[in-house]
Amino acid sequence: MDVSYRSASPILFGVIVLARLDDGPQTARWLTPAQRDEIVSALRPSNTGSMPADNGIFSVLRQRVVRIMIVICFCQAVCNYGIVFWIPTLVAQVVHTTPATIGFYTAIPFLASIAVMTLNAWSSDRHAERRWHLAIPLATVAASLVAGFFLQSYGLVALCLLSVALAATLCVTSMIFTLPGLFLRESELGSGLAWINSLGALGGLLGPYGIGWMRDHLANPMAGLLLVAACALMGAAVTLLLPVHRN
Repeated sequence: MDVSYRSASPILFGVIVLARLDDGPQTARWLTPAQRDEIVSALRPSNTGSMPADNGIFSVLRQRVVRIMIVICFCQAVCNYGIVFWIPTLVAQVVHTTPATIGFYTAIPFLASIAVMTLNAWSSDRHAERRWHLAIPLATVAASLVAGFFLQSYGLVALCLLSVALAATLCVTSMIFTLPGLFLRESELGSGLAWINSLGALGGLLGPYGIGWMRDHLANPMAGLLLVAACALMGAAVTLLLPVHRN
């Protein structure tokens, strides 16, 4: 009961804040008209003068780039939470050994991720490029998981493919929030990032539960990899819909 209460509290307070928090000094009900005018006047030269007239919390959702980023973030969450949550079980499925040894094998994908994430970030900064450094890891997740599904009977090969999938997934996780700042104005970043992160994070439900459901209801216990692979492939395709240049 206590755990359920703690889980529901952020949602409850989020609804209260959305309903009660004013969008800016212009609409702040707890300020007098004179105070509102004074604050708006003081802010105008550096901030509000360059802000669009329609800067409500929902207005940013009308931007195509924000909707694309929500889909990408959703696919990333499916991959990240799905693979990270199930990696010990998946490793045990392809490498049949003792629980203690499985723990050591499970560390291999995370160790590989350190080098891969560093190289991907270095390459992205060196070439000043973000889209392909996000799309290619997502496509790599899809390819390695599909290959791992069909080669699951080859223990060490399947383990290597799972390592590649996890490393590529963590590359996506480290890169994804470098993109919104390229396309959104400073006045839009707060609400844009909030929508992208909150709606995209719903993929964190589909990943673990989807893999679990497919393990329970389909004949092959590794079938859940195909669900994650499909989401990764969709994320890679949608990433290429983003504009090439900064707005």
